[in-house]
Amino acid sequence: MTMRDNIAIKPQMKMERRHMTSSETMKHFVGEKRVNSSSLEERRDRLDILLAMLQVAKEPIKKTHILYTTKINFYQLSRHLDFLMKTGMIEEITSPLEGYRTTEKGRTVLSLFFGQD
Repeated sequence: MTMRDNIAIKPQMKMERRHMTSSETMKHFVGEKRVNSSSLEERRDRLDILLAMLQVAKEPIKKTHILYTTKINFYQLSRHLDFLMKTGMIEEITSPLEGYRTTEKGRTVLSLFFGQD
């Protein structure tokens, strides 16, 4: 039997190629253990972000510090900051630094949600 005969005798395996679904991909990389996607990335709604912004701005704070502390991008910061300023919950200040501070109205909202001053 030659090498050529040996190849002809082997049954041909048909390789089926298809795209894996996201759950199949997760199982492929993680194994059968189920992973809760919310534990990997926690999504916050608008209210959570607004409350976090009010919380960090209790003391005078710069715009970039709000951005980093609340872990949002610049687009979200601009949009939410504009909303908070229009509703009178945050004010722009120039002294002791150029930045923002939660107003009395904003502190009232925080106390309603968290029950603290």
